Amino acid sequence: MYQFDFLRDQEPFTIINKIAPYQYVSFDIFDTLLKRDVLTPIDVFRLVGKVFNDNGFVTKRIHVEKVLRQSSNTEEITLDQIYDSLGSSYILYKEEEIKIEQNLLCKNPIIAPVYEYCKKQGKKIVITSDMYLPETVLRDILHKNGISFDFCFISNTHGVKKVTGNLFRKVLHDLDILPNDIIHIGDSVRADFLGARKVDIASVLIPKLVNNTSWLDVKNKKQQTVFNIFINNHLNLHSDQYYQFGYAYFGPLLYGFTRWLHQSTGHKKIFFFARDGYIVKQAYDAMYPSSDTDYIYLSRRALSVPLLWKHSGWDEFSKYITITRFFTLGTLLDRLGLNPNQYEAKASEFGLNLSDNFNKNDFLQNSKLKAFYQSISADVINNSRKEFDFLTEYFKHKNFSGDIAIVDIGWNGSMQRYLLEIMDLLNINVRIEGYYFGMRNYINNTIVRGYLYNPEELNLEPTISFMQGLFESLFLSNEGSTKCYGRINGIVKPILYDPEYNEEDIEYQSFASIQKGAQDFCEMYINSYASLFEEYTHKEYSYSLLKFGTQPSFNDVDLFGDFRFFDTNVVFFSKPKSLLSYIRCPKSFFKDFSYSVWKAGFIKKSLKMVSPYASLYKFLKRRTIKG
Repeated sequence: MYQFDFLRDQEPFTIINKIAPYQYVSFDIFDTLLKRDVLTPIDVFRLVGKVFNDNGFVTKRIHVEKVLRQSSNTEEITLDQIYDSLGSSYILYKEEEIKIEQNLLCKNPIIAPVYEYCKKQGKKIVITSDMYLPETVLRDILHKNGISFDFCFISNTHGVKKVTGNLFRKVLHDLDILPNDIIHIGDSVRADFLGARKVDIASVLIPKLVNNTSWLDVKNKKQQTVFNIFINNHLNLHSDQYYQFGYAYFGPLLYGFTRWLHQSTGHKKIFFFARDGYIVKQAYDAMYPSSDTDYIYLSRRALSVPLLWKHSGWDEFSKYITITRFFTLGTLLDRLGLNPNQYEAKASEFGLNLSDNFNKNDFLQNSKLKAFYQSISADVINNSRKEFDFLTEYFKHKNFSGDIAIVDIGWNGSMQRYLLEIMDLLNINVRIEGYYFGMRNYINNTIVRGYLYNPEELNLEPTISFMQGLFESLFLSNEGSTKCYGRINGIVKPILYDPEYNEEDIEYQSFASIQKGAQDFCEMYINSYASLFEEYTHKEYSYSLLKFGTQPSFNDVDLFGDFRFFDTNVVFFSKPKSLLSYIRCPKSFFKDFSYSVWKAGFIKKSLKMVSPYASLYKFLKRRTIKG
């Protein structure tokens, strides 16, 4: 007889070595051949209660089964007996319980290779299970999951159980074999190991909880959620690592946000902003296909430039365009809505070059830059008015009015502020509610809601900032950002910048694979009864992704560290120089740290240490600002 624990990835081979000498191989069903997409069998009863909005059903169901077992003349009871005792008013509950069991069960990834080995070797496969479900139902479930067998022994069919050894005796008798001819595989110490031992049958005991993937640790209490159990059972381990990352880490966050959005917006029309809203809209439309949604091409640049004719003063325009910590004159011209190449000669008249760098904190005090701006301000205003007119027509084409919700990744809410001002200028009657992953600030005269954090609850804001570039990149669509609008074939349409990545770029392929994995998780999970569990918070849905982003391992950093990130300049997620070079020139460390868009990855890769990341980040951030 055999009892042993397994290491992940070695389990199937270890089991195969144990069962190789035997002609007959017996399999338990639940938590052996098949896994449920819930934490415990009682969760099935909870789901039945949820379907019928009957909070007391779980207690009734458990009590009736317990009483029946205590009074039964046989070792096992049946599902029919349980529901007969519950009463005729529960007949639909029984049908629902069977449907839920069928929906929640899938092949156990650890045992599937063992089963396939048995089939290829021509071994006789025996199903031996203690269960109250009818044998016909269990046979259908097994066949649905691609499992065929030679013999089937279910406890409620024969009135005896494995735990007493009597079901195993029935197997030996009916098959007319000796104990040495058969080995049993199961997860229960009492039924599958000790029960088989009572009749001298060898057994392989497998653990109930096994990490089928390195992305999760379902033995960790913090990760014992239904959606993580679902991921552990369904993640395609033959897919690439970025797809697996998307399915296991990004998928739950995307699902949680989408569910929250649907519950929060009611029946409002929802506009998803390009580009960060693209993957969210895909998930939303898949999960809630009857909802009224639209995808609208907007960006900070596309909304801010059309407002500059109202705010063109030297001390005012910078509040309406994106100003990064360091920027070039060429970048400034682009964000003012002008073509930098057309102003190269004009800039030289003021002793300026397009490549000249300026600091966000003090550029307004630069007399040459101020004089240059004043010389081109009329061009800024003229272009702004033209863009405003095109934008007006685009909004009318989109029917952007009434009681609506807008969705974007968030942070400061500048786009929602611009929208409110534009709607006011156009005298469009619109009531806008903004829904974001995170929002730092309130916006007057409107509603903003943050999923991970909002102005009154900013606990997760530093966490997101610690991994902001990585976080934002997960949402990027494969098209360029919206530049402005123009008339094409008589219709006003968005004009886009070129996308950052080409199809052959590793970043393009990886983020596309991540989004595919996340999308697949959302679609698969929403169609599972497991998704009826609603007890999970934003912290639970985001736990794995935020842990990855703020406490990465060396392998984690290798996944994204060398990826490029396009902002004012092209930087890397976390690609530090050697530690020796930073020791020689400490200032370069702080400079590179400030440019890195995945701070945790930069710290991990450069310092090569396990550290109190949050505290170290705050110190480095303060030091970088002072520097």
